[in-house]
Amino acid sequence: MSSSELEYVLSLRDANIGTSQKRLRAEIIDFIQRHEDAVLDQLRTHESAVIPTSFGEITLNLADLREAVA
Repeated sequence: MSSSELEYVLSLRDANIGTSQKRLRAEIIDFIQRHEDAVLDQLRTHESAVIPTSFGEITLNLADLREAVA
């Protein structure tokens, strides 16, 4: 594989990762908006909340959320 072909393949991979991150972010936000009370209850009780996504379950930790908005 030539260097230009490798660069092209890597650019496709990067574009795919970017698209996947946007999709995951949208799924997380949508779930939180639709299940706000349940998510807040989980965060209060366990200091984390499990969010189901098409990529699998994502665990949001309260400490990470606090850091992200600080």
